[in-house]
Amino acid sequence: RGNDPHDSDPDSDSDKKDDNSSDDSDSSFFEESVPNAMTSKTSQAGTTVFTYKPYGNASALEDFNEKASLSTRIRWLEKFQSMAVQGGWSDKMRIYEMKLKLPSSARDWRYNLDESVRHSWKRFLKAFKEKYCKAKTSDSERYYSMTQKKTEAPLEFFYRLNRVADKAGINFRKSSKERERHFKVFMKKLLDSSLRSTLQGQRLHSLEDLEFVLKQYEEMHQDDDYETPPPRRESRPDYMSAGKFRPKRPAKAYVVQ
Repeated sequence: RGNDPHDSDPDSDSDKKDDNSSDDSDSSFFEESVPNAMTSKTSQAGTTVFTYKPYGNASALEDFNEKASLSTRIRWLEKFQSMAVQGGWSDKMRIYEMKLKLPSSARDWRYNLDESVRHSWKRFLKAFKEKYCKAKTSDSERYYSMTQKKTEAPLEFFYRLNRVADKAGINFRKSSKERERHFKVFMKKLLDSSLRSTLQGQRLHSLEDLEFVLKQYEEMHQDDDYETPPPRRESRPDYMSAGKFRPKRPAKAYVVQ
């Protein structure tokens, strides 16, 4: 009786069936999408010419990670589309290769899409971008909540803030009032308080003015790193190691020409 099929777990077979047939509606679609490596053409003289078309898949691209940062997910999609263009993939092939790169959670999301969306690259790409490559906050909210990263130079942060400001529709490039407000937002977010004080004391009329000061700032810090290497511990005088004397660094000025 132990071999009686009626004694088996009724859920076990159904689970396996669900796992194996979750994409049955896609099976014929994907079979048709596999490209032919060789095509033939017969001329009027009866000569058959074979043309070999090398096919490159997305094996060189890492699997998609839906838990990665937004910028990483966007970059992944850009790489995928670049490979598709270089490989000459058809729309069916793009959908096929994309599916192979998706984790199980993303495949489950895809399976719940309408069949007309799953089988259309244009519609599926739009749905994919909406789901995984779109910021949950608006560009305006992102602009005002941005902060300078510890590993980010002030000039790099300035460029990044400008890009988000453009997306948020802030007309800082043409409007002097918007530009002045944009500069204040940038200064407020700077990690270096001394640079912030210096910028607040300058008359900055254009983006080029601020960019010039930030470039001066970077050059001076690069000179500091080159000219004043950290002293070796064994060569320090006793009064310095004891913290009794700390020479002050000369103040630096950044002048807008």
